[in-house]
Amino acid sequence: MNSIQNDKHKRIKAFRMGADDFIGKPIDIDEFIVKIVRHIQRKKIFDQSVLIDELTQVYNRRFLEDTLKRSGRHITISIIDLEHFKRVNDQYGHSVGDLVLVEFAQFIKSNISSSDLIS
Repeated sequence: MNSIQNDKHKRIKAFRMGADDFIGKPIDIDEFIVKIVRHIQRKKIFDQSVLIDELTQVYNRRFLEDTLKRSGRHITISIIDLEHFKRVNDQYGHSVGDLVLVEFAQFIKSNISSSDLIS
């Protein structure tokens, strides 16, 4: 929000109404640029957290679906099943199962071409 009315009550009201930031007038251009850069950095982090699986660090289903909708190109999809993976979790615990998933995702990422996508 941007306003010439820069008193505390106006800022609080703006934040309560949903503003992410408040820039009072007159605008200090140096402060404005720093705030914009910071907002862009936070948006990138947020976007990444929404589109990348937290554990494996590969794109998630939402990213895949969005990409397929936008691409308009012919694609090939391979689905890989880790045979008997449930046994790993049951026998060694979920922390070991998580490690298997992370290592497998990294193996796939390091063995695909730059034009391929893992999700």
